[in-house]
Amino acid sequence: MAKRSFEAAIADLEQTNGSAEEVLLAAADILGLRLQENIDASSTDVKFKTSSHSPGFKEQWLLRWLLKNLNASDSKGKTSATAGATIESFVLLPQFWSLLLSLTSRIKDEVCLEILLERKFFHTLDQSIRLCLSRKESGDGSQLPPGSVAEPKERMTKRRRLSPPTTTVQPRPSDHTTLIWVLLQAACRCIDLLAVPSSHRRRRNAPTWTASWNDQASLFGSLLQAIAFLLEKEPQSEEQSLLLQLLRTLLSFWKGDSTATRTQSDDPNRAFASHCLKPSLVLLDILRGSNDDDKPFTSSRNAIERLVALHIVFPFRSTFNERFAKKWRNVHDNLLYEHLENMLKSFKDQVADLEGNTTQSQDRLVLAAHRHLAWIILDIAARSVPASDLRARQQEQLWVDALFICLVHVIWPRIPQITATGAVKTEISATSTLGDRESWVSPMENLVDVALALKMRISLPVIGYSLSAILASEGDVCPWTLLAKIIRLDVNILVPRIGLSNSEQLLKQVMERIESNIVSMKLYDLIRDEIVVALLRAFARARNIDGFVTIWQQNLADAIRVRYASRYDPETIPAILVWDDENVVDEFRALALVHAPPRMGQMLLSELLEQFKTLAAKVGSTADVFAKLAVFSAMLELSDSHDTSLTLDKTQLADLFREAMNALPRKSDYQAQRWQVWRLLRLLVPLLDFKDLPDLEDLLQPHHHFMSLNEFESSGRQDETRKKAARFLECLECFSLVIELVVRQRRFQTDIDSELNHLTELMVRFEATPLNSFAVWNGRNYDCDSADKLFAACIGRLLQRPTVLSSCSHSAQRFIERSLDLLTSRSQAGSQVGPTLESLVKAVLSAEEVLNNPSLRQMVSQHVAKALESTDKTPDRSLIQALPLDAVKKSQLKRIAAAAMHRLTADTQVATITEIEEDLDLLIHLDSVAARTSIDCKDWALWIALSEKILRREDIQTTPSSWPAILMITHILDNIWAQALASQNSTVLSDILSWIRKTIDASRVADSQPATFLALQVFFGQVCQAERALENIITSHKLEKLRKNFIRLLRSRLDRALHGSQDKIIFDLKLTLTAARRIGAIEKDERIRQAISSVQRMLQTTPASLGSKATANEEWRMRLSAQCECLKLLLPSDVKPDENVMEEAIQKLVSSFEGQDVWTNADVSLIVANADILVRQIGANGWILTLDFLQKQGKQNGFQLVRPVVTASVIVHVTNQDILQAPQLAGELADVACMRSLNGGLTLEELCLTLDNARTVLERHPLVVNQCTLDRLLATICTVASSVSDDELLMPKTDVDTGLQASDIYDRLCALIGAVLARHRRRVSDRYHLLLPALQALLRCLFWPGSASLHDSNRTTVAASLNAFGKAMPRWMRQSHECLPASSAEKFARLLSSICNPTVSAARSSRKRGHNDLNDETKQAKLLAGQHMQYLVMEYARCSLDGQMSPSVKERLMPGLYSVMGAMERDLLRALNAGMDPSSRAIFKALYDDWTRYGKWDKN
Repeated sequence: MAKRSFEAAIADLEQTNGSAEEVLLAAADILGLRLQENIDASSTDVKFKTSSHSPGFKEQWLLRWLLKNLNASDSKGKTSATAGATIESFVLLPQFWSLLLSLTSRIKDEVCLEILLERKFFHTLDQSIRLCLSRKESGDGSQLPPGSVAEPKERMTKRRRLSPPTTTVQPRPSDHTTLIWVLLQAACRCIDLLAVPSSHRRRRNAPTWTASWNDQASLFGSLLQAIAFLLEKEPQSEEQSLLLQLLRTLLSFWKGDSTATRTQSDDPNRAFASHCLKPSLVLLDILRGSNDDDKPFTSSRNAIERLVALHIVFPFRSTFNERFAKKWRNVHDNLLYEHLENMLKSFKDQVADLEGNTTQSQDRLVLAAHRHLAWIILDIAARSVPASDLRARQQEQLWVDALFICLVHVIWPRIPQITATGAVKTEISATSTLGDRESWVSPMENLVDVALALKMRISLPVIGYSLSAILASEGDVCPWTLLAKIIRLDVNILVPRIGLSNSEQLLKQVMERIESNIVSMKLYDLIRDEIVVALLRAFARARNIDGFVTIWQQNLADAIRVRYASRYDPETIPAILVWDDENVVDEFRALALVHAPPRMGQMLLSELLEQFKTLAAKVGSTADVFAKLAVFSAMLELSDSHDTSLTLDKTQLADLFREAMNALPRKSDYQAQRWQVWRLLRLLVPLLDFKDLPDLEDLLQPHHHFMSLNEFESSGRQDETRKKAARFLECLECFSLVIELVVRQRRFQTDIDSELNHLTELMVRFEATPLNSFAVWNGRNYDCDSADKLFAACIGRLLQRPTVLSSCSHSAQRFIERSLDLLTSRSQAGSQVGPTLESLVKAVLSAEEVLNNPSLRQMVSQHVAKALESTDKTPDRSLIQALPLDAVKKSQLKRIAAAAMHRLTADTQVATITEIEEDLDLLIHLDSVAARTSIDCKDWALWIALSEKILRREDIQTTPSSWPAILMITHILDNIWAQALASQNSTVLSDILSWIRKTIDASRVADSQPATFLALQVFFGQVCQAERALENIITSHKLEKLRKNFIRLLRSRLDRALHGSQDKIIFDLKLTLTAARRIGAIEKDERIRQAISSVQRMLQTTPASLGSKATANEEWRMRLSAQCECLKLLLPSDVKPDENVMEEAIQKLVSSFEGQDVWTNADVSLIVANADILVRQIGANGWILTLDFLQKQGKQNGFQLVRPVVTASVIVHVTNQDILQAPQLAGELADVACMRSLNGGLTLEELCLTLDNARTVLERHPLVVNQCTLDRLLATICTVASSVSDDELLMPKTDVDTGLQASDIYDRLCALIGAVLARHRRRVSDRYHLLLPALQALLRCLFWPGSASLHDSNRTTVAASLNAFGKAMPRWMRQSHECLPASSAEKFARLLSSICNPTVSAARSSRKRGHNDLNDETKQAKLLAGQHMQYLVMEYARCSLDGQMSPSVKERLMPGLYSVMGAMERDLLRALNAGMDPSSRAIFKALYDDWTRYGKWDKN
């Protein structure tokens, strides 16, 4: 059959009467196009960039036919009414867009664009895109999956009432996503044709699209909406790359910048706001989810932000400055709606499509459906103002304030209008839900978050208007979070006289909201910290703290009434109780110490005294009296805790004391505030003379309702109200009052004895409670609501006045005795979590007053000795450590030592290794305190027997972790020999020598056991080292004979190790090799040297199983330790090792630890031991090859930790003789010093070790360091401390708590620069151009607040200015969650002091000692440094503006900056001040004033 012609195929296509999908497939078959391939690859491959150079006549015909059948437009370019169904049937199919993409890609660009313009396709393209996007929300079944047949013209089937339901095929989500992908590819191909530059077009009259700005913006907005739809689907990496290219193509299409032509009816700004603003904000919200600059969408995000700024922000700025700025400047106080009305109308006209004046026009606000995105506009506007230019920020402040209030009205359409006559509320329909009424709260929070994050200074009138509207809004629930954030913008809005004229009214409204609300615990903390405490600080700054006291007393009285009547609920709490919160009291005390007027205390005293005179007879509520009492008590506690003397009238204080006593006999509980009266008496006792206070004994009598500790049972009755803690607090304050009285007069000793007895009985009751069931009091008054918390509070009061226990009364001794019994009984029970009863008791026993009292100290030491002697009780080790052994009698120490020795000798086989080690450690510690207390040379035979008994345990010889016990026994035996030798006790020395001789002789008959050999090798090693001191006891001939016999014993033990069993071989080898090292036997006998070599080869050939298995295998560590001992005894080899063998050994070491994700100390110790063995085996001749090989490995996996460890081992073993014999070794060490290995792929661990290696070379081998090395080192330090090192580091996700921190790297950098200054100061005297950038980079790191502080619960609060500041930081600093600690700042400050104010020895470190004047060297170094330090001061000023520094860090940094200021001459300081901008000059002035006041030497 002959092939049909193209014309015939087109004719048949015209007559086809099938579904739209069949028509499209038939059209594709004409050209042999595979539409499904385009559809499948539309989400991964770039299809829209392909263009053809051939004419493509068939494709042109088919494209014209496709657009014709699409029925795109009529003769006037408008879509006809009958074309809707046809358009919908085509554009909802991915085959249509695939065909369109294929055809447009096969036609020349100019011809294709001419066809599209001829058919007026771009308007239809806009409609088609919006139609496809609308289907994702409407759920219409018009979109059918591929392969299904659609019959749009068929008449609908008539359904009867009982007919079965017809099944309709719903599109899968992936089908619609595929449609959008291929749609975007085809649309971008068409859009790309419009972006062809005129220089690339061949024809002079090339076709162009002359559409209006409104049509272009509509098409641009629909395409951006499609991009946003795909980005919301969280595309994969390949899809993201394609989306990036699509987005860039779309952004290049829009040309509506400031140079574009515009008319009154066709404005690009208005068009952009009508069609593009919403999708632009949605895109920015998606793209700004991550602020990492390495993201590929950063440039596109910035481009969209520029479009929003050009078409929304800057036009508003221009309109405001032209029309409304003058009127706005006249608003100095309250802002009213009359001032805003015209500006709001203009702003809404700019951001909304208001073609009609109907009431529904408000629903067409672009931001109405996306109110939560309005913050992006404010964020862009704020960042368009230079943050570091103070003058520019002041000039732009007006329109930024206006934009803020306009966005508030857009976000909150029904915002109450604040007028001169009050707030006019907009009517709300009855059908509006609670969600509709509160839909503005979250967007408003986002808007305020931006202002807070960017540190915007919103003016008080704007803040007052917003706050008034919120307070005027109706609703059962107050938006506390939003209210707190509004107040945080400027808390002075609520402070009268410095805020607005209606600030007092606003404050009153806020107080009313607090009084009438019940909130959750989270909101309670928010109200307390962000509103009440912030308000207190604002009043203090305004020097009106007495005004806050007035407000506080009024609300505190209401809080007392509410607490007395309200029921306890763990989930909610009345908001009014924030005024009675301890945090507010603590903040008041801290601020009153500085800001309180001198007479405020006396004024409060006079007012309180007048109230107390009528308290005993007052009927009704007494809350106002106790509110004043709470404030006055806070002032008294201030004087008690800060040693601040308040100028209070002593007579009035005495009168107040008497009136308080008169109020106590009354049976009233004073609304659960009776405990405050007892607290007042306790606070007044230290301020008064007892002569003015008669009848004090009567105060503690029952008729005053004194509550003793034995009455707490009646206090703990069930109480569901919030006053439950009142009775416990009253009991606590009575106990505290007795303590205060007995501290000052001993006549109250009987009273404190009674209370201590009750306290002891209370403690006895807790002995039977479970370990973790004891609740410790947190120090907050109303949390003291149980017996265990009361006991903890009483212990705390005792620790505040521990002299009470030093009286050594019978009750105090009984309390101490029961405390010791409790500790002993609880120590057997197991581990404890958190603060417990034992920790409280231990704190009392560790008090200085207790341990310094002879009788109490003797009681504690006797208890320790008795516990050591007991077999069923274990003494508390921390108590032994806290015991001042220096003050304990020697007889008591000997008793403790005897008890420990008894434990060792009695149950050596039963006790665990840990218990044995603890007893040995105790004996060593006791002997260090008092010589011969626990270790006496006369008991040498006892210690030998004890060591043999311990070493006969099977677990000692088979458990490598028991080696610390061996070392402690060795230490004790060495100490015994040292005592005997120092005292010249010939009897002991002769006995030890006799024992050595007998033991060696006995070893000929039977092999020496490890238990005996340990003491033998220790004592005989000491004998060999003290040969001359023993000439009177043993002759050299006999000693030499003993040495030969001992060497013979060593050879036999080594032979047995080589040919014997493997069970205890490592333990025996360790003892034998240690003995050989002690007596120097390797130098005396060639045969033993050979035996050690054989042992070393045996250990080396043992199968190496490192990695995770070796981490758990303790025996392998012992093998490595034994191998190291062998290499220490053997002479280094002079033969140059084979390079291949050396490389193979290193590769074997690396492969053993390959795949290790988590490194422990045990793993690192394995690497160190293996590296040490490897370096010793290679020898000095192979170290050059080793360092060179390690350097060449680069980024290979496994070398990140092995390379610096092996390098460190080489550095330690290198000597000056090795450097002289191999000059190339000096060059390799110089490369290590300048960190040549910083060539990429370093982990943080390797970076830290590399810095350590560089410092080690500088300190141990200063001869290899030349000027070139120092220059390269300083340049490398600058690289590591800046963002240039980002490509050189690998940043795995590490544990915040256990992983490496930024301070680890920072401290090493400071130590490295310190090593340079200590060893090579002269060489860097003319290298300040290299030293200063490093110092500037380190200073900059101190201003980084940490990544955790950049974000809060809402991602919109990202501090963009801090983010920009962090770009100059290194990645290890930028990704740190916390700021650098104060210790890092202190290290940097010491560096600055070393540079600018060096010591004489430091200044002369590298110069000839030819001068005697002490001032010449330091003065010259100081002047030289001062000539360059102005750049560091400028960096400090810039960082102060851009970054953040905690007060503790700044405090530690200041001494170093004072040294810098002191090194600079006065003329240089003036020039520096003149060259700064106003913002930096303000920072510099503050620094200069602080230096003049605190740091400058005034020659006194």
